[in-house]
Amino acid sequence: MKMYILIKESVSIGLAAWLSGPFFKVICRVNDAEFERAKDAGDFVIVTESKLDDEEIALAFKPRAEWPRSFQFFQLYR
Repeated sequence: MKMYILIKESVSIGLAAWLSGPFFKVICRVNDAEFERAKDAGDFVIVTESKLDDEEIALAFKPRAEWPRSFQFFQLYR
């Protein structure tokens, strides 16, 4: 089981969201269009940032064994 966390590429590295938990996490950097399309996968929590007027900055998806094919093409967050 793994968990995907998608962070908008426009977000400063100082504000990137890192969530703790017992699952293998894949942290990816996505553009605005990828961010919106990823919502179609369902079972996620939206992370907002008060310093950015509560802008949506990340999606944290519920851990699962299988993922939509598009997720394997997201750029890893480094």
